[in-house]
Amino acid sequence: MNFNQAVTFLYSRESKGWKLDLSRITALMAAIDNPHRRLQGIHIAGTNGKGSIAAMLESIFFHHGHRTGLYTSPHLYDTRERIRIDREMVDKKWFLHSVEKLRSLIIEVDATFFEAMTAIAFDVFATLKVEWVILETGLGGRFDATNIFKPIVSIISNIQFDHMQHLGNTIELIAFEKAGIIKPETPCVLGMVPLSALRVIEKRCAEQKSPLIQSRSWARICNVDLELSHSKFRVRRNDSDIEFTCNLVGIHQVQNARIALSAVEQLKPMGVKFQQRLINEGLKNIKWPGRFQVLARDPLVLFDVAHNPAGMKRLLHTLARTVTKPVIFILGLMGDKDARAILHLLRSVSEIHMVSLENPRAMTIENMEQHALQFPELPIFIHKEKTEKVIQSMVNKNKDKVLCLAGSHHFAPIIQKAKIS
Repeated sequence: MNFNQAVTFLYSRESKGWKLDLSRITALMAAIDNPHRRLQGIHIAGTNGKGSIAAMLESIFFHHGHRTGLYTSPHLYDTRERIRIDREMVDKKWFLHSVEKLRSLIIEVDATFFEAMTAIAFDVFATLKVEWVILETGLGGRFDATNIFKPIVSIISNIQFDHMQHLGNTIELIAFEKAGIIKPETPCVLGMVPLSALRVIEKRCAEQKSPLIQSRSWARICNVDLELSHSKFRVRRNDSDIEFTCNLVGIHQVQNARIALSAVEQLKPMGVKFQQRLINEGLKNIKWPGRFQVLARDPLVLFDVAHNPAGMKRLLHTLARTVTKPVIFILGLMGDKDARAILHLLRSVSEIHMVSLENPRAMTIENMEQHALQFPELPIFIHKEKTEKVIQSMVNKNKDKVLCLAGSHHFAPIIQKAKIS
């Protein structure tokens, strides 16, 4: 088996969809001597922001000289982005070695794509002896394949509506699923959540005898300054006032940074040593594309993977704080997203151009047209031609406006083809 064959094999497991229970990942791990039990780290769930928080923590650990393992999803360009060692995609050699080790077992237990990738991540991290792993859940938490891991700290970034077909159609049900990552006597750091979600998480923490740290109570944020390339802010806690710079942009990213800093604080009594200078270096130098990413400056072209109403609200708020020119959205959505709610939020932008994504689960042209008909007052344009051609044309024609490409991680390879610079 070569690398391309290994990737093809893994993607053949996508037809299994999502199976929300832990039996298959448990069997996979048991068959290779449970590598996840030899790892220490942090486990993160939440509707939005969990990937950014994971990237922040990974950068902080890396800048302290620790060997890091980062597991996130989905990827933008290369499958190996999901499994990173010391900030770099896992080497093809180790990726292939793990797939070959697990291939027959994956088939035997009928594992899904995500379960197979999670098993590979645990195997690679243990083989390469990483010191700290940062794991992002794929879907929910309670039955997510990553939830066989016993972290030192758990994090729940926020609770909003998304993936309701799997997690339930109320905030309380979604919170219950995500609170499933909270482990006995393990601190849980919480971002800003609705009161109904907070009650569910408080109950879970009480049952597990796990300390609950609400980041908004842990510290205040003040003096926020947003630029196209960074966010500056101060964290005020216990009469101390410390300035940070983060190269992820937005009020929501500042709030995510507070969550990451709260998690770091929980590790200090456990003997983990941090230096303020290196924490700030970590936040200044995060590698996390697709989050208010500047692709070009003339005209200004931005890329953001906001793909649900909560994420789109955050993106629009960041745009309002950082740009003054009219904004044109080029929107690519998957078929299961709440397009109606997203289009309603975009009613204030200059134009909305809906485009196709090269994915079988992407929203069809017919569905785009149906959604557009619900908003006859909005300047919505549906494009049937190749999306990279649409992007190139829009960039050439709109030198006096801001172009924002958003709606899905699956936009990334198409943007790459468009060769924006």
